[in-house]
Amino acid sequence: MVQFLDVLVRDPHGDDMFREVPILYDESIRLGAKKTIDLGVKYGLSTRAFLLACAVTDGHVWSVDVTDSPYARQKIREWGLADRWTFTIMDDLEFIKTWKEGPVDIVMIDTSHYYEHTLRELEAYSPIVRSGGLIFLHDTIPAAACMKVSEAIIDFLKAHPGKYDYYHYLTVHGLGRLTKKG
Repeated sequence: MVQFLDVLVRDPHGDDMFREVPILYDESIRLGAKKTIDLGVKYGLSTRAFLLACAVTDGHVWSVDVTDSPYARQKIREWGLADRWTFTIMDDLEFIKTWKEGPVDIVMIDTSHYYEHTLRELEAYSPIVRSGGLIFLHDTIPAAACMKVSEAIIDFLKAHPGKYDYYHYLTVHGLGRLTKKG
């Protein structure tokens, strides 16, 4: 578990998600996640948490971002987890149109943080999340006025009454978790 500690303690980019990493890892293990979609890679902190869990659950992570992440690619190669990872450079709302892998256990949304885009992501990805599956959203505590992740979650839940349970982790940036009922 040296890699796990590396993310939490030594990664120079770890301050963005270091409190969320153990949550994502633990929830993935608890769920026995086999298929995870990670939207928004940046430095690959959530990606690496999911990949470490997939090494336990024999799962796979599909990551999508509009830009490449050489840093994440390097770390994932160094950790020997590249065979569990598919990285696609593409708009995530276009990527979902190509999805042919069936239902997923987890979707992680950490992209633009804009209200309209986040709501469109929730509407686009929620149908492929299996019953009992999870949708995580990072940055639910806005660091800037343009960040409207929580507002998108509220409106999504209003549009889908009784279909999801919601839990909010009070981390530095906030982490929301939707659990699909049914």
